[in-house]
Amino acid sequence: MKKLYLFLSISLLSIFLSSCGMNRVNPLLDDNNVGLASLRDYDELKSLIDDQESNYYLSPFLRFDEAGIAESMEDGGGDEKNSSFTETNVQVTGVDEGDRIKTDGNRIYTISDNKLVVVEVNDGIMTLVLSETIEGSNEEASYTYYSELYLNDNYLIVIGQRYDYNLYTFENTLYDEEASGEKSSDEFSDTEDYYIDWYYWGSPETVVEIFSIQTLEKIDDVTISGYYLTSRMIDDVLYLISNHDLYIYNDEIDPRPRLNQNENTYIPDFEDIKYIPESEYQNFTVLTTVHLDNEISSDINVFLGPASWGQTYVSKEGIYLASNTYNYNELTNSWSSEGLLVSYLFDENGLITFGGKANYEGTVLNQFSLDRHEQYFRMVTTEGWGEDAINRLYIFEQTVDSEDRNILNFISELDKGIGKPNETIRSARFNEDIVTVVTFEQTDPLYIIDLSDPYNPKITSEIEVTGFGTYQHPWGDNFLLVIGYETSDEGRIIGLKVSLFDTSDGDNITQVGESVRFINENNAWSYSEALFNHKAILIDMDRNLFGFSINNSIYSETSYMIKNNYYLFEINVDDKESPITIKSELSHFDFYLNSLENIDNQEYISYYNYFINRGLFIDNTYYLISDEIITSYNSLNDFELIEFIDI
Repeated sequence: MKKLYLFLSISLLSIFLSSCGMNRVNPLLDDNNVGLASLRDYDELKSLIDDQESNYYLSPFLRFDEAGIAESMEDGGGDEKNSSFTETNVQVTGVDEGDRIKTDGNRIYTISDNKLVVVEVNDGIMTLVLSETIEGSNEEASYTYYSELYLNDNYLIVIGQRYDYNLYTFENTLYDEEASGEKSSDEFSDTEDYYIDWYYWGSPETVVEIFSIQTLEKIDDVTISGYYLTSRMIDDVLYLISNHDLYIYNDEIDPRPRLNQNENTYIPDFEDIKYIPESEYQNFTVLTTVHLDNEISSDINVFLGPASWGQTYVSKEGIYLASNTYNYNELTNSWSSEGLLVSYLFDENGLITFGGKANYEGTVLNQFSLDRHEQYFRMVTTEGWGEDAINRLYIFEQTVDSEDRNILNFISELDKGIGKPNETIRSARFNEDIVTVVTFEQTDPLYIIDLSDPYNPKITSEIEVTGFGTYQHPWGDNFLLVIGYETSDEGRIIGLKVSLFDTSDGDNITQVGESVRFINENNAWSYSEALFNHKAILIDMDRNLFGFSINNSIYSETSYMIKNNYYLFEINVDDKESPITIKSELSHFDFYLNSLENIDNQEYISYYNYFINRGLFIDNTYYLISDEIITSYNSLNDFELIEFIDI
């Protein structure tokens, strides 16, 4: 086990009045990291928190197993086969993201409702290798929800969120029959008391379960105190970001986060925890590094900072956290938005160092509004709403100062021309020297912004179409796939659509042919996870295919139901009239109907369990996965069904 490396994180909520007396402690500045200070001890941590007037994110329900500070401070796949297969659709090439379904070309791995399923595949023939519910390893009463998977050559990694819970039973005496002159109900006629059970959640933990890829036996586990936010994996290093609630109301309770690997517990020294002076301190941000080599080891970096982070971007160079808060100013009776961008860089060993901080205005929509290219970090934000809405582009340079300390240096801003009045950013995608931005109020302006001169970004082209895109995906060097909503001329959502745009001429963006639209019927609606989760989208550039699942409501005079289909689309950029066509439209609904014929009348099977979550290719076989079954199809023979397996 490596020695823990602990630095610390920041906060983004700045308090609005200097008269609050915040940060009366003279900070111990870190000479090696510009803008950071180190905690001296518990008393300084408590003083920083006590000096703040608003601690509304602090949890009064946290509970720790350790007796107190003094005591804790004394502690210190199967066989290889050459195949091509669909990988998770990620933002940055080489930076993997956790998802509920993964494949290595030999097996399909899924996690749903805490059931881990592994299916071996061979040209569409499937064998169930494992179907097992993962139980939380905490000895006390707890609930763990597992939601994400990762794979590498040696390990299957399952990530979850665990909550301890406590049960209290309250005794309630029924009202006196004689005094009331009434009789109690028959339900309580044989007793004078009844009981109410009430639960409250205790301290949460981020859980990492590690299994051998060969035997599927659990070989290690790592838990980190706090709420799980997100994660990434680069090569064989897993990075997890979590928040640990700050609790200082009882001096016998250690407020610091902790890391457990197997039965070993690690707690940072106070002087290893860092913070940004003159910020608001409501949580510990914990950056955990799990090295998944032949020998598994873990490190944590702890930073005192905000209650939560808004969006996270991870490249091969480092982690960037961006968040904002609204602060109320009693003197002006107004609200203001403040944002803080903080960077953490990876060294040659994959360990984390502080990379500098910067401020911005507005809010960040999602991770695709953030990007690093070469030494420049770019982001788009929206401040305000309605007539006061302002959309901005920021560019910072990741560099070093005269003493070789990492800093984020602001170099340019574009705050005019991105969107018409009342429009806010609905999607963005950076692609090297350009960024494409969609804004919306009634129509969808799609902008190209030239970033080739980072000191002078400029809008070079725009196009207006109905609806608005919520996800953009570069298709080769010259085209852009946009998935989103279709709207009426008045801006009302009437369905979903996918469109293709030609971006080869940065001065004249054009739409290629017609969009593929899925228009709602009367009083109906449609939805797709692909609108808000890029990992739900199959992207296969080699085959010129993409796909995702769509849910549609269907009304009739006698019934209402939701239809689910998985659509596979083909892109032909040379077809100027219909560049996007539907290659296949498949469903698991018939399997649901068949299941109803083979169950006991008392058993209930939900149709929702047959909604298709993901699609993927392994060589020329096409697989569709729902919570109940996996189906395989021959893509070379008009997607003929090969077989299905009940999972």
